Amino acid sequence: QNLCLCFNPAGSLLFSMGRDESLLLAVWENLVPVCPAHIDVKSFRQTLPALHRSPAYSTSGGKVPAFAMAAMPTSTSPSTSMFAAYDAGREKGYGMLLKFWTCTSSKKGHEMK
Repeated sequence: QNLCLCFNPAGSLLFSMGRDESLLLAVWENLVPVCPAHIDVKSFRQTLPALHRSPAYSTSGGKVPAFAMAAMPTSTSPSTSMFAAYDAGREKGYGMLLKFWTCTSSKKGHEMK
């Protein structure tokens, strides 16, 4: 079960945070196949099967679940994406927290900080 999702600004990566024990933070890539030029896009999308994929990268999201995510463009590199996850704080009535993550993509894969 996913608690929240967001795409990177380029739309090529999807970030998700799960509701499992480790609050799995995952990076998903290659979400939509490219439509061949000789086929109508609408017809192509209607024929796509449902796919089950494994994430390209995953790590623990921390100790507190996130309820919303938002991605931001970065000026450092086109292969770097930043996103923030909002959560409700560690204790009831304590406040709200924003966690910031940076995802760097390379030929070797993805790295989260």
